[in-house]
Amino acid sequence: MAAMIRLSTAEVADLVLVFDRSRLVDVGSHDELVARGSGVYHGLHQAWLGNTRTGRSTNGSGPPPVTGDR
Repeated sequence: MAAMIRLSTAEVADLVLVFDRSRLVDVGSHDELVARGSGVYHGLHQAWLGNTRTGRSTNGSGPPPVTGDR
């Protein structure tokens, strides 16, 4: 088991558990969670893709941290 904050690390995990405010909200492999087309993980992944395509990464490893309601 590993706790991670980089989505690039989750892409190679066997199973991804996504928590939002201490509540389990998504479970599955990276491919399964992205293929669903909705959910917290899918939203984070879409934001990460958009930021890596535009070069807006803060440290070269992915997008800036998510802020706001999440």
